[in-house]
Amino acid sequence: DKGTGDWVGAEWQVMHRVAGGHTLVGGVEYREDIRGEQLSYYDTQPRVGWYAAEAKSRNAAAFMQAEIGVTPKLLLNAGARLDHYFDGFGNTFNPRLAAIYSPRETTKIKAMYGTAFRAASPYEQYYQFVGTPLRLLRPERIRTYELAVDQYFHRNYRLGVSAYRYYVTDLISQAQDEQGDFYFNNLARVKASGVELEMDARFSSGIQARANYALQRAEDALTGAVLSNSPRHLAQANVAFPLFDERVMLGAELNYRGSVGTLAGAE
Repeated sequence: DKGTGDWVGAEWQVMHRVAGGHTLVGGVEYREDIRGEQLSYYDTQPRVGWYAAEAKSRNAAAFMQAEIGVTPKLLLNAGARLDHYFDGFGNTFNPRLAAIYSPRETTKIKAMYGTAFRAASPYEQYYQFVGTPLRLLRPERIRTYELAVDQYFHRNYRLGVSAYRYYVTDLISQAQDEQGDFYFNNLARVKASGVELEMDARFSSGIQARANYALQRAEDALTGAVLSNSPRHLAQANVAFPLFDERVMLGAELNYRGSVGTLAGAE
């Protein structure tokens, strides 16, 4: 298999602060895939090719966000983004909302909601056996809900706790037709929930450290089965040391990923 791609893009963004401490942000974005070639063949003598395609695409977006200080302790953040895929599924509109409440200077409580999408990659959209009908894939869509609390201690330490729930529709998955040929389609709906604990520290020496742990579960929304390749436990720890008056940081990071299930039922 071989794939080659070239693309160009541009983004323009403007920010404006208004009286009362409010902030407005807006902008536009454009991207064009000027080359997207895929080739597949059996490496035999002579070589046997069975798939070749070239796909070009264009997409544009406009976005806006407002940060509004309702009271000295309550901040609202609202935004939206409109994307258009000229050679694909058309438009998708995604809003995001957040309320940030600070009962005191060292405590922040955040409630967040948002939607997002992922368009099919050229591999998912076009890679298929000869004779298999082309399916125009819809974008994957997700709705997210999150509640988080950040507590600061002596300004140098932060403890964060959050709980979240996600809903994914039109998940792009691989399937097999009656002839045994594989293809991609919008097949699944998924829901996921979890909790996360995070601790940050910045010492007077300039050393910075962070650790977090997440417990989560992602399952098929129709059957309740846990998704394959989806860990229950995730953890991360890192530390960074300042060099040359903090102009350079030297760091190390450790990541842990719990066991996952396979399609065959193993771990």
